[in-house]
Amino acid sequence: MMARWRTRLGSLPSDPEMDRLFDLGLLAVAGLLSFIVFARVPVHALSPDFHSEFKHHALLLKTLESKGTPPYSLWYVIQRVLVGRNFRDELLLLNAAWLMLGALAFLKGIVLTGVLLATSASRLSALVVGFLLGTAVAFPMPWLTRESQVTDGPINYLGTLPPNVFMSATQLVANIAAVVAVVTLTLWFQKPTVVRFASMVLMALVATLAKPGIAPALIATVALLSVLLVRDRRVSLRTAVVQFAITGVLVGLPLLAAYKGFMAGTGLNGLHSVLMPFDVWTTFTSQWFPDLIASWAFPIVVIGALWVARSDSVTRPVWLLPAWSVAVVATLMFALLGEVDGAGKVVYAGNFAWGAIAATSGLYAVSAIALRNVPWRVRWVPITVLVVQAVAGLVYINEYIKTGNFV
Repeated sequence: MMARWRTRLGSLPSDPEMDRLFDLGLLAVAGLLSFIVFARVPVHALSPDFHSEFKHHALLLKTLESKGTPPYSLWYVIQRVLVGRNFRDELLLLNAAWLMLGALAFLKGIVLTGVLLATSASRLSALVVGFLLGTAVAFPMPWLTRESQVTDGPINYLGTLPPNVFMSATQLVANIAAVVAVVTLTLWFQKPTVVRFASMVLMALVATLAKPGIAPALIATVALLSVLLVRDRRVSLRTAVVQFAITGVLVGLPLLAAYKGFMAGTGLNGLHSVLMPFDVWTTFTSQWFPDLIASWAFPIVVIGALWVARSDSVTRPVWLLPAWSVAVVATLMFALLGEVDGAGKVVYAGNFAWGAIAATSGLYAVSAIALRNVPWRVRWVPITVLVVQAVAGLVYINEYIKTGNFV
């Protein structure tokens, strides 16, 4: 009887209009779930003794405008559009910021589920895995006591580079854009058509405008992939040179503007970048390498799953190269660079970590896409790891709300 019922269902005529409505409904549900998860934190942001970057980011536009400093994130551009000339009114700035947080949290769920749908995931898989991707933090390590020089007592996640953070407004923008940028970069490497190249460059530009920390890693990865494409005779040398030049100009110009405004020593607070290998990272955490493995737990296990299932018709590991390249380059920048202010004092703000975190969000999305053809006898292992990380994210949010500062 069940077989007969499936046959009848399978014989139903295609209904493109209803399919699109189903997809629209699915994306709306995904956005709502993302909103509920993320927005639970910022609703407490103005409570006494609650520590986050939300209020600081909401009010920073006034400082940037008064000093004539160009904004380093699309966050401030959008906020400026909302408040108009009233950028000195703190109440309006806060109102605009809170509206933006809700809208961006909703958009985050749509983007994560949407990229999975666009890459042939089923509706249910896209919804569930998209929710997990948007909730996951670094793999929990309760068996290790983690310490940091910047805070008293043990720490929980400080020093990790998770795919999600729940205390930064500008990083919310950066992670959303980074996911699409890294996914389109991967698709371009898989099939280097003109349309895919144009999409990749556009999304790389958006990711840079969202927050420029990821831009050097994107440019370096495009250079690497261009060499590989020429080597494999998938594009001509001339095409590769022209495309890299276009990428370098479109992504490099806003990067240079942000560098001049914030990291060249002549901008806000006189900050400039210096070579300080592992100084910042080891100040944040007593065990940077385990923290890195915990941050990349799901993508690492995905590579293992692809290797185990290599005899089946699965995604080739080389398909993950663009996402891994962006993540590694961005993480190396955080590991090797530090910040010094105009007085020559080292500033442990960890600004270079944000690019690595954005790149990690893209790595997670591409890793999830890579599992689409892996048999369930193998796939369940990385999915279980992702579930653990997502549960850890929900626990993190609860503890953050409870304590006001769950580092």
